[in-house]
Amino acid sequence: MSNSTKWILSITVVFALASVIAVMLFSEDETLVDELSIVAKENASPSTPPTAIPSNPSLLSKSTASSVTETMPPEDAAIFKAQITQVADMYSETAQYPIGSQPIRNPAEAYQPKAFEEANFTVPYPMQNGGTLEVNAALNKHQYFAGEDIQIRLQIKGNDSDAFIEPSAVVASSEKDLLSGITFVESATSTREFLATVRSDDISDDLPSPELLLKVTIDVDGETFFITQGFTLFQASAAVTGIGRSEVDDANLLIPVKIDVEEAGYYFLNAILEDEESAKPLVALQTEGRLKKGNKELRLLAHIQALKVGESEGPYTLRSIKLYRGAKEGEQFDVPGKSNKKSFPVQGFSFEQYSDVKHVDPLAKEREAFLRSLAK
Repeated sequence: MSNSTKWILSITVVFALASVIAVMLFSEDETLVDELSIVAKENASPSTPPTAIPSNPSLLSKSTASSVTETMPPEDAAIFKAQITQVADMYSETAQYPIGSQPIRNPAEAYQPKAFEEANFTVPYPMQNGGTLEVNAALNKHQYFAGEDIQIRLQIKGNDSDAFIEPSAVVASSEKDLLSGITFVESATSTREFLATVRSDDISDDLPSPELLLKVTIDVDGETFFITQGFTLFQASAAVTGIGRSEVDDANLLIPVKIDVEEAGYYFLNAILEDEESAKPLVALQTEGRLKKGNKELRLLAHIQALKVGESEGPYTLRSIKLYRGAKEGEQFDVPGKSNKKSFPVQGFSFEQYSDVKHVDPLAKEREAFLRSLAK
């Protein structure tokens, strides 16, 4: 989990906690309850962008914040203040860099799942002979786009080596089966591993929801076992087709991302910038903007201070590209876009060519002061 995600979640928890405490302990003070509730609501929404947390730092005055902890039991007040202080420290660290250009200090935060790792589920079943059958169902990934193949791997452990095993599967929505008769073949490397491939185009075009389910039935010497694995299937809203020429723009490395937009709307783009030679993840990048249909562009900005944390002047690789169109009114789901390649090369430049300035956000300073005032 990235630092920015951590402080967003922490702030959400702390402010929600503050709201609950206010309602429980200060219900007679309607002004206080209203103020805390407003802050909690503003900060608990998962759609609230990080730059809007909290949207009004002065909403809770210092006296209001201290009055919350003054009426708590000492041990609860200490815990509350410690949580607030931790959030303030994390926010302060994150605010040193633009929200769209966060340095990656822990490579595990940028780990990219391998095939059959992301959508992977194991269930142990008791057998009539007293043993245990362990069944693992895995897909090569979780999110698919129309036209892609869905690769299925089934692994079975714990049964007799000479047992007769026959797996089959169907793809279903929450309402009905959509594709049946999926058959498996035994893997060339193991008699207890079975493989199957489903063409996404063979699944109904008229899906009630992009959330689908693979339902697998396994017959083992007359005993029947079941396992399921969820996945999503979308018609891509847009496609990342390439990267334009990168250049130094003041204190930033500007990376133009070329996008073929099928559905006009408001788009969000995230990616990881890594060192080309060492494959070390350097910066988590993000941007957003409204795009019309056609060949368009979003620009990622890697700040010099974030690049210097990783001590790499490039060349770089842009990978783990995630694009999606925000849900429109009446839509239940955001609609993801795809990338025509897993990664793209990005030219690097000497740090001397950048404006070596610190990132300063005056509003972030106010927010930090606001958070620390809660801990006093």
